[in-house]
Amino acid sequence: MKMKTKGTPWDETRHQVMLEQLKAAEANEVISFLSKILHRIKLKLTSEDVSSLNKTKLKALLKDIRGLFFLIYDKYYDHLSGLLIDVIELELNVVINEAIAAGATTETKKTLYSSLPSPEQLLVAVKNTPFHIQRSRYVGMLLEPLLRDLSKNLINQILGTVSMGYYEGLTTQQIVTSIVGSKALNYKDGLGSSMRRATIAIVRTSIQHVAMQTRTKVFSKTPFVKKYQWVSTLDLRTSQPCRALDGETFVMGDGPVPPIHIGCRSSIIPIYEGKEFKGLEAGRKRAARTGPEPANKQYYEWLSEQSAETQDEVLGPTLGKLFRQNGMTPEKFRKLSLDRKFHPLTIADLKSKHPDLWN
Repeated sequence: MKMKTKGTPWDETRHQVMLEQLKAAEANEVISFLSKILHRIKLKLTSEDVSSLNKTKLKALLKDIRGLFFLIYDKYYDHLSGLLIDVIELELNVVINEAIAAGATTETKKTLYSSLPSPEQLLVAVKNTPFHIQRSRYVGMLLEPLLRDLSKNLINQILGTVSMGYYEGLTTQQIVTSIVGSKALNYKDGLGSSMRRATIAIVRTSIQHVAMQTRTKVFSKTPFVKKYQWVSTLDLRTSQPCRALDGETFVMGDGPVPPIHIGCRSSIIPIYEGKEFKGLEAGRKRAARTGPEPANKQYYEWLSEQSAETQDEVLGPTLGKLFRQNGMTPEKFRKLSLDRKFHPLTIADLKSKHPDLWN
């Protein structure tokens, strides 16, 4: 008789820490490459008296700026492609270590090794798997088109700012400031600041997509993994959908896979089948904002143990009050939070669907 064991959030803690560290390092790379772009554009603009250019020369200037942008962006894109192979190799190692930690026999490990695709094969498969970001223009997009869309948006913002400044009669320095920002405000008032935030968010989400799709594709080729478990982060920044999905189990190929929103940090872990898997041992923990917690503790159970002030910070005062009302359990609240497609329900949705809760 086969015995189904639980997933291993204890191992997932270390895995997610490594993944977040990798994302943080890549955020610094994003800042570096965007700084190079902004510096080169600043030099190009200050070599001209933009306001005195005729339209033909303006067009030539914009073309030069576009060329400068892609000269640097294309180098970063090549760097990012190499990084994604590193992410895939990390995930392959984690999958193997998870199986060993769960008690895989020598024979099972041989089966696992023989079923693993190469990193290059996985990268091709991941690049052909669309994003599942909810209610977003990115839903259904593939990785490479998404990154190219990012570059198009960035250069269009820059060129649009230059053109608008020209037609509004701004000086060259005013145009530069609108792009780079002012020293007095630590360069946070220019276009570059929002470009950095948007780019870092997309790159971090892309890394998470590659990591989670790698896991999904490896699990699907592993004969002793038929289901997986969703693992969210136990802190105050976790989104409504991820809070409700934490701890849920799904059949491979039939459930949602992170990232489901920009900046999503959630992960998935395998549920192993087979009598040789010993599963979780008593005392295993998962990471949380408040310190280590039992591995099987779900998000709303953890939140129910926090102060009312913290609950309101996460949920807002209206839902916080609902969360604390008599008869409401963490599990009941979790089920109320999403629709059947795992989309978050608003307060208006909840009042419409469950008017009895608001009497």
